[in-house]
Amino acid sequence: MPTNRHLEAAIGYLGLGMASDAWEELEEIDVAEGAKPEALRVRVEVCRVLKKWKLMAELSSHLQTVEPDEAGHAVNLAWATRRHQSIEAAEVILVAALRRHHDDALIRYNLACYWCVMGRVEDSRQMLESACKKEKGLREVADPPAPSARDLQCVAQETEGRPGLPARARHYRQCAA
Repeated sequence: MPTNRHLEAAIGYLGLGMASDAWEELEEIDVAEGAKPEALRVRVEVCRVLKKWKLMAELSSHLQTVEPDEAGHAVNLAWATRRHQSIEAAEVILVAALRRHHDDALIRYNLACYWCVMGRVEDSRQMLESACKKEKGLREVADPPAPSARDLQCVAQETEGRPGLPARARHYRQCAA
């Protein structure tokens, strides 16, 4: 079966909540093809669902090297590092990523969440405001638009979903209500 078919099947399994089947599908891909970024990106998502944090971090780190312009790899690396090492290690990753991708709202948003968990509420508030300015749609999804310190603590609560502006903003809206 061609690699694209395996990737499509893995994505389909993942969408159905069948992460183990997605993993098995990815295992069917030729080693050389499986090392390509498009296959590794899918494997990162499967690792997230299966909570294979260390492998997710390793793959995200590699992807960050081969696709340095893709800010999402740093977010994925921080997400996995937060879970298999520490929030402080994840913070270092996001701060470095922010230097390279200074306009990326997702990095800012995740950094705001981590800082809030770390008790840096004012820094968190400022970073969240900065993320909202960079990603105009975040204001419409996150209600209320001007978060309080209590609201920021809600944002910082860990979720099992994928880190991303829409998912985090939905979580924020539910907590703030």
